[in-house]
Amino acid sequence: MFNIPVPYDRLSFFLKGLDIREPELDLLDSYRHVFTARKDDFGAYFHSFFYKIPRTRLILEYDKTQEQLSRILADWFELLFKERLSNEFLSLVWRSGLRHVEENVDQRYVNLGYSAARQFCHGIVGSEIPIELRQHLAATIDKMLDMCVLIATDAYVSATTRCDLEVIKGV
Repeated sequence: MFNIPVPYDRLSFFLKGLDIREPELDLLDSYRHVFTARKDDFGAYFHSFFYKIPRTRLILEYDKTQEQLSRILADWFELLFKERLSNEFLSLVWRSGLRHVEENVDQRYVNLGYSAARQFCHGIVGSEIPIELRQHLAATIDKMLDMCVLIATDAYVSATTRCDLEVIKGV
């Protein structure tokens, strides 16, 4: 696995750019239980989402750890709402981004996965959150998922750049 330290300074820059504010996170805290209660549903939804795509279905059918993958996704989903973008959570997303490079996961599918997570969250917001709060809560969740995309992409760029440098050194 790539041993690239988490660039907390850069991630902090991303957080500031997304302008995620404490009152937004406080509102989300009020509904945390609504989302965390659906973590297993998310794992199943995510797996089903990618199973419907012929190219990713082949990978999922070959993988013998499908239940483990659904559990990992469910745990990630739960942490998204429990950790308030803590360093522990940011580190988890960073390591996940590095792992995607290690496993040769196409970054476009990673981004598509975050889009699927956004759709799932918006479904919860639309069905279980009071109408007057939906727009604000959905916007906060969007910012949080945007942060995850930025972190995963940054990890991807950092890891592939390191690989390229190692190849150049070898030549």
